Amino acid sequence: MKKETIPYPDTSIIRDIILDYLRDDPFLRPYHSFKPELTGAAQAIAERPPHPVDRQALAQVLKEQYKDLLPEHPDVEKQIQLLQNDSTFTVTTGHQLNIFTGFLFFIYKIISTINYSKKLKHAFPEQDFVPVYWMATEDHDFEEISEVNLFGKNWRWELDAKGKVGSLSPSTLKPLLDKLEPEMQEPLGQELMQLFQKAYLEHETLAAAHRYLVQNLFKGHGLVILDADDNKLKSVLIPVMKADMFSDVNEQLINKTKEELAKKYKLPVNPREINFFYLQKDLRERIVEHEGIWKVLHADVSWTQETLEKEIEKYPERFSPNVAMRPIYQEMVLPNLAYIGGTNEIAYWFELKRVFDHHKVFFPQLMLRNSVLTVRKRVLKKIIKLNLAPRDFFMHRDQLVRKHVKQAAQTEVLEREVLEAAALFTSARDRSARLDADVHSFIVKHTTEYIKGMDHFLEKLNRHLKKLNEKEVAEIDLIYSEFYPNGTFQERQANFITFYLQYGQEWFDALFENLDPLAQDVVILEE
Repeated sequence: MKKETIPYPDTSIIRDIILDYLRDDPFLRPYHSFKPELTGAAQAIAERPPHPVDRQALAQVLKEQYKDLLPEHPDVEKQIQLLQNDSTFTVTTGHQLNIFTGFLFFIYKIISTINYSKKLKHAFPEQDFVPVYWMATEDHDFEEISEVNLFGKNWRWELDAKGKVGSLSPSTLKPLLDKLEPEMQEPLGQELMQLFQKAYLEHETLAAAHRYLVQNLFKGHGLVILDADDNKLKSVLIPVMKADMFSDVNEQLINKTKEELAKKYKLPVNPREINFFYLQKDLRERIVEHEGIWKVLHADVSWTQETLEKEIEKYPERFSPNVAMRPIYQEMVLPNLAYIGGTNEIAYWFELKRVFDHHKVFFPQLMLRNSVLTVRKRVLKKIIKLNLAPRDFFMHRDQLVRKHVKQAAQTEVLEREVLEAAALFTSARDRSARLDADVHSFIVKHTTEYIKGMDHFLEKLNRHLKKLNEKEVAEIDLIYSEFYPNGTFQERQANFITFYLQYGQEWFDALFENLDPLAQDVVILEE
């Protein structure tokens, strides 16, 4: 596939706070630790060792979670062995357990993470770098993972789900799999259906099913998938849990940072007084405190400070960090060097810098995942016929339509002459202010009429041109619907199945070849 790129500032899909971060805006420097470049990685390598993690416990947990998969994935077994060495670091991304992997950007996050690990190994051969996918198994927002957009419609997992999603039974996806199967009759479709059926119908939990699915999609690339919902790992989080439960230090620190950042940016994370949920079977609910009693919402569970301290110490696995505390947990468990995330993720990491510093936890290098637009051949033909290019579709739709119809009718000269005439009238009107009041009033009246007339002329000209080009405008709208289904950029709406059925492994190979988190541009892949 042919590659083209467009710089992030020339698109509308990257938030201002991230553009400023990538250009090293001094305003943002207090809210991160390392620049998103290889010099930042070198600094992170030097500063990570004083923040050790329990590598043996991590390896033990991973071996337990992979006990049925390691024979099929020897590359993963090698990676787990490497993680026990002090010279090995991780590069991590995290995401929810969306059915069929969810939106396209999930695939891009994983590949960005794998590719950055390889790039670091090439730059720093004395160290090893393991790409890690942190599964959000403790999330309880079933609505966010239960739908996928395929073949022009939404497919939904119908289930009255309760508690953390990682514990759900994936066998309840069978009715949806049965509905999907007739749409997957091509050889590549049958291959994917076999993978989905084996993942969802032969595993007891969604966490295990999702690990199997993702591991097989990226087989041979050394990806390690971690489910951090484990008491051996969560014990390291006990001091942070207690600080969060019995003081408002985390909330205050985040709010202070948020208040500073909000002077320039809109931010995604709002901290709570308590940033942990309570976990039990079919239960993941917030903990709140009132007059010295800590209570689990929508459940008959409560503690005094003394009994809650004992509960935390004895059963740390029963406490689940929210979005504000999950990054802290990640860095206390993994020998992590860099985090690969989307624009919202990196923005909320900025909000947490003071919390990391307070708890003396290593704050990793933050890297923006790659963004991709895949252009299929039939769509590319339409674009070329219109004398446009895929990069043009990063303009606002109305702006592109105006540009195209003017080019097609070759009216740029006429419009420029009208605007120049209007500018002359405006200049004459302004200069007449030095003349007699009656003369000035006369000139203002008539020049204003002329200028309004020219404005009306331009509006009528644009309407006329649009009508003359209705067919081509309709083609532009069809292309926009391909690139922005339901008004959202392709990678945040479509699913990988769409492109895998057409291109197979070639599409994955093109992504691995062309995605580089150090490159600050959107990748356009054309068939």
